[in-house]
Amino acid sequence: MESNGKALSCAEFVTTADRPPQRISLDEELYGEGACLYGCVWSGEERSEFERAWMDKDVKKNPGGFRWDVLSLTICDDGGNLLFLEQDREGVMSKNAGTLEMLFETCCTLNGLGKKDVEELEKNSESGQ
Repeated sequence: MESNGKALSCAEFVTTADRPPQRISLDEELYGEGACLYGCVWSGEERSEFERAWMDKDVKKNPGGFRWDVLSLTICDDGGNLLFLEQDREGVMSKNAGTLEMLFETCCTLNGLGKKDVEELEKNSESGQ
């Protein structure tokens, strides 16, 4: 078997900084030249915690709450500090729907939340009620 790269040890894998904030460009016509936000990349445990929290909620009945939770737990500054606090919810969620959808989809992609995962949360939240 041929190797095309360096096999990492467990210690190398665990100590590699693999979660830097990712730049998310915003529509320059709406927000100005070079406008951007950043997205935090969740750890595996943070992702599991998010899923556990939403297992007890109904995603279909509260899609805005689901979007808000994804955005508020992901959008950050370039240092990884979360930007959207609960008191910002109304203002953030009143922004351009297309921008919010782009941010939501980007945040989901950054954190491995695919359509399949959302559907699974929907299914589990319904059966748990």
